[in-house]
Amino acid sequence: MEEFYTTTSEGEYDRSAPLLTDSWRQKYFPNRDAFEGTFNQVESVVFIQGPSAEVSGNTATVTGETQATLTGEVQHNQGTWYLVQEDGRWKIDSWDVVKLSSRAV
Repeated sequence: MEEFYTTTSEGEYDRSAPLLTDSWRQKYFPNRDAFEGTFNQVESVVFIQGPSAEVSGNTATVTGETQATLTGEVQHNQGTWYLVQEDGRWKIDSWDVVKLSSRAV
């Protein structure tokens, strides 16, 4: 989770994209432009509560609250991320993130 947000915030899309499952990436980020367009405004994402994980076999549910600093805005978000283990590595398979509040910067 944290590695994904760190690498996307740093514009390291070649490192962050493989942290998503192929199915999630193909469904929501079918090409590099879609992926970059989603995350290019993100300057940083830090967990302010959690992350907390519940693991069952090769799946995990991670919950937490984040502070996302975007160009011109800071968001307080609450999320649930669903991970699966593929090739010995945890990958994000989906997420539900809700913006709790935001303020201009």
